Amino acid sequence: NTSTLFVRQNLTTYLISGRHPSQRKPPNDPGYDPTPLRQELDAATPDAVADALIDHLLGPDTPPARREPARRLLAERSGDENRPVDRDGMIAALCLITAMPEYQLC
Repeated sequence: NTSTLFVRQNLTTYLISGRHPSQRKPPNDPGYDPTPLRQELDAATPDAVADALIDHLLGPDTPPARREPARRLLAERSGDENRPVDRDGMIAALCLITAMPEYQLC
């Protein structure tokens, strides 16, 4: 229910990033390593990564408007639409997507 939304989001962020929400310093445990996931993608450009993650986590019928925040986040982090997405960008995108209302309905 909605009373557990905040806890669910903090738990998901902790599992992905290895960082407890109350932690201010970098974690000792680096968290999830998205490298194998990124290597499975045909193209590691920001839009391709955003679409692949959203398709996997939310479903392929997710409308373009709901994909835009992840695309924009990855494009801003990479600085170039043809530059591959790095580990930190993947983690940021995963945290963003798992915070979306659609993810909570999966």
